[in-house]
Amino acid sequence: MPIRGLQPILAATGLTLAYELLDNARQALSPAVTGSLVELTGGYFTLPDGVVGDPAGGFMKVTKSAGISIFTDVWQQYDPTPSDPPTAEENATAVKDVLIALCYSGRTGVNVNTLNGNAGQAIGQNGTSQNPVDNLADADVIAADSRIWADTFWISPGSAIQPAHGYTRHKFRGDTLLWDLDLNGQTYPECEFSFAVVSGTGINTDKRMRFISSILSPVNPTVLGNSIFESCVLAGTVELADGADHDYRDCFGKTDFSPTIDAGLPTETTVIGVTGYQGLLTLAGLNSNCTVVAEGEGFITIDASCQACQIKLSSNWNVTNSSEGRVTFEKIRTTGNLEEVAGVPVGNGVVSYQSS
Repeated sequence: MPIRGLQPILAATGLTLAYELLDNARQALSPAVTGSLVELTGGYFTLPDGVVGDPAGGFMKVTKSAGISIFTDVWQQYDPTPSDPPTAEENATAVKDVLIALCYSGRTGVNVNTLNGNAGQAIGQNGTSQNPVDNLADADVIAADSRIWADTFWISPGSAIQPAHGYTRHKFRGDTLLWDLDLNGQTYPECEFSFAVVSGTGINTDKRMRFISSILSPVNPTVLGNSIFESCVLAGTVELADGADHDYRDCFGKTDFSPTIDAGLPTETTVIGVTGYQGLLTLAGLNSNCTVVAEGEGFITIDASCQACQIKLSSNWNVTNSSEGRVTFEKIRTTGNLEEVAGVPVGNGVVSYQSS
């Protein structure tokens, strides 16, 4: 009995398509099952006799013969033991499923507006750009539907999001205007957040979280595991989870707040990398487990909470060292200048502060 898809393929009859069968977790079968589609009937695909997939059913990745994917994050389900040919009801469902998929294709993902959205989980009706849902729980249900299988949530300006569970490899994206994100102590390996005002605790001990064009909240300390920050504004305190690595790229320290990176006197190896930074920055809670490299220009204050640590600096920094000599500096580039601060010479090269 041929394997026939339960969901339609958006392609005309006769187009040559390459396929790979996957299991229900969207993982490749072992050994791999690949080939070319030989027929499209009523929008469904039919595979040649003798092709064997997972008896439990699964999904299919479909690409053009040239290797260019026809769909973006769309996987076609297949049935190892279907009836053949498709019934009139199945063909009607195929047309409906195509229209449903198109509802979310203009901006792939589910739309969330906690201010002016509507509750609901109707596929093809809720979560579209014209009718966003007003809560993340409904968005989860819609995103998980096999006709959509979205990994992106589009968050409207002014919305407030507090996830009730963790996510993996999901994107929470704003529309150039800000929305509020409370990480709520959940885990977010390989997740991406953009245009968010970030607060709360994001736990992540393996894969990094990524924050883009966001504000680290001035209201509450933000505790984060391994993270990358790109073009973000530090307007408060960012606390590192023990042993976390943080990478700050082209970020800015807001002058009317107290932008602080607090390592929390870690017991495990911690790396803080700062490149292209501008503005104010306070480093706190450093110790010998910390490796710190800071490139940029502005004013760095070494907090009195810091213990023995060496910081590598480059470019132009004005340094205030309140650690009573526990923190030392190394200039790692010939450009720039380490200036005198409060009468204490910083100078060039490796400089050590002696405890009084």
